[in-house]
Amino acid sequence: MIFLDIVFFLLAIFGLKFFLIMARNELTALELNDEEIIDHISNVHVSWDNVSDIRFVGQGHGDYISIMLKDKKVPIHQTKNIFKKGVFYLNILFRGTPIIILPVYVKGKNSAIFDEICAYFKGTAL
Repeated sequence: MIFLDIVFFLLAIFGLKFFLIMARNELTALELNDEEIIDHISNVHVSWDNVSDIRFVGQGHGDYISIMLKDKKVPIHQTKNIFKKGVFYLNILFRGTPIIILPVYVKGKNSAIFDEICAYFKGTAL
């Protein structure tokens, strides 16, 4: 049981590392441009041509933005980290897409962040 506690603690520290480094240095967590959406937390680049839909899922304090992809394997092939690949596969299994953006890492209101992503998506789809 102690072993599992240690593993959980190490995973929590690893997960918070990105948030603490980015928050302290005021680095960009999410970048939108005319060609792609870049999630610097997950280190994933997705072309707007591959995005089929964007959804805001509200679950109390666990709100997230789901980026639905035409080719779901693109982000999986971008990483060599086996743990990130596992997270992407679990996201596909439970949420239908590998790309989940947590607005907690992005400065602003969740709805405003979602509206901005949708505006970029609709602008590139025209």
